[in-house]
Amino acid sequence: MAKTWAIAVAVTVSVILLILYGLHFLLASFFGDWGFGPGVHDFSLKNHGYVLYHTSGIDIVINGPSGVGIPPTVEQLAYDSNFILAKQQQLQPRFENDDRGDPIPGKFNYWIVDVNHSKQFGPLNESQFVAKRKELRVEPALMLRDKFTVDPRKNQEPSRPGPTPPAR
Repeated sequence: MAKTWAIAVAVTVSVILLILYGLHFLLASFFGDWGFGPGVHDFSLKNHGYVLYHTSGIDIVINGPSGVGIPPTVEQLAYDSNFILAKQQQLQPRFENDDRGDPIPGKFNYWIVDVNHSKQFGPLNESQFVAKRKELRVEPALMLRDKFTVDPRKNQEPSRPGPTPPAR
């Protein structure tokens, strides 16, 4: 009798979980990407083979073809058909061979990736970044934005500033 009861409970729990998972996927397909946790905000940067990975709350990296990429953790980025720009939080290793580390407040590296030639420039300090932008003729309108506001899946041009309101 107890064995039959345990089987009935296990089957009931399994059916409930199956219904909940099905409901989750049905709602996700209807309302779009509204999940949580690492990976749900990953997206491909245009069609150049570059991907922004949210591997955790702190580890956000950009990987591209031929080993070109930007290590954790990217805080701001911008891109167009020629360049990816990124502002990376500097991390302090907590122990030897620590590949994550703790953020160093106010310390950042800057990166420029030439997507057409698979070249990256960085880490750069802010003045080197500004100089390299000019040297590479990166469009001045290409502006760094917070990593959570950039999502090309929503058919937006995240790197461009919005229209300027008319003067009164």
